[in-house]
Amino acid sequence: MTTLALAPAELKSIVDEVWASLLNPTPVDVDHLELDSDLVAGYVEISGGWFGRVSVETTDKGAFALASQMLDVPADDLSEADLVDAVGELANIVGGSVKSCVEGHSTLSLPAVARAELDHQLSLAMQVVSQWLEHPLRVRVLSAA
Repeated sequence: MTTLALAPAELKSIVDEVWASLLNPTPVDVDHLELDSDLVAGYVEISGGWFGRVSVETTDKGAFALASQMLDVPADDLSEADLVDAVGELANIVGGSVKSCVEGHSTLSLPAVARAELDHQLSLAMQVVSQWLEHPLRVRVLSAA
């Protein structure tokens, strides 16, 4: 059985690099984060000998702010499809880096976006929590085992 060879500090490094390249100002670390019922989660699944999910989560307002900055479009001019594209792309970028830490063959799903937590039957392996402007950001790696 293959495993995920990724330590929490390595996940934090991956996330910090993604944030630094795409978000201005760079998000700041926080110890605890409250995501209300307004959750937007972009995620990809990794499958092979190890199965898991990588999700990038924020609020609805946070997702529109991310999309606005990533697409360089005023938030009022964004559509739901723009939000899905931006949050899904963040999950794809982080997920691709996490996938590279899976020993053995693995595949990465296409990104998807949901407006609810999707960790049913998966356990939290590690997470990074940040605050960007006034928006919460959480990156989670969930494992089936």
